[in-house]
Amino acid sequence: MDRRWSLRRWQLAVYVDVQNVYGRANVSQYQWNARLLAPEANESLGVLPSLGVNIEF
Repeated sequence: MDRRWSLRRWQLAVYVDVQNVYGRANVSQYQWNARLLAPEANESLGVLPSLGVNIEF
């Protein structure tokens, strides 16, 4: 989602983005666990919100 403003000689845009909005536990890699003698799944980040500003001349 973004919002734009046009000014005299430039344009300003502000945006919001959310990665993994459903909070799904996605596996990023598997690592061998020597104690359990089995592979262990490492999960990626959870919900990741971000804000940004874009200025165009």
